[in-house]
Amino acid sequence: MQTMVKKIYVVDDDLMVRRSTTFVLREQGFDPHPFASGEDFLDSLSHLEPGCVLMDLRMPGLSGLETVAAIDPEHLKRFAVIIVSGHGDMDAAISAMRLGAVNFIEKPYSEDHLISAIHEAISTLSESSKPLDTQKSARSAVSQLSPRETEVLRYLGDGNSSKQIAEKLGISPRTVEIHRANLMSKIEQKSLAGAIKIGILSGLVKVQE
Repeated sequence: MQTMVKKIYVVDDDLMVRRSTTFVLREQGFDPHPFASGEDFLDSLSHLEPGCVLMDLRMPGLSGLETVAAIDPEHLKRFAVIIVSGHGDMDAAISAMRLGAVNFIEKPYSEDHLISAIHEAISTLSESSKPLDTQKSARSAVSQLSPRETEVLRYLGDGNSSKQIAEKLGISPRTVEIHRANLMSKIEQKSLAGAIKIGILSGLVKVQE
């Protein structure tokens, strides 16, 4: 029986964020370790135990995206990286997922949302299913969507807002929201990040690296 992963690496240049996040994680029974920069994290990488990484996207020096890109794929398999991004950083967050991050959460987020994302990320470290199985499941989920819902998911994956999607498709923003709600129900995802992850795994969402 595998031991629950407890190591959480908090990579953020904001001291208050590191302190508050570390406190919350410790209260939840995790073993958090803060890093003030992507460079500091990479310097320690070879000595770190497998765990979850909360990687801030915008940092001085190496950005979160550049830090993930610098991790050797074999090393990356030992970590479940969650990108922490602000509004408007959708393209970069999705690019990070293409590089190997497992999810992203947008600021501001609640404590419950953070802990839920961490548990979901940690589960990917102990999954016995092969990546191809995950891709197959994602393709199967996307195949349930109507042509219009598929278009909406693709545009969401490109970082478009409901208003922008409405303009591209010649429909109302309200109709876009209905399609969005329907597609997320069909692929059984509650968050936009989860829906986009399915889109990426299925090959529907393409992001230039």
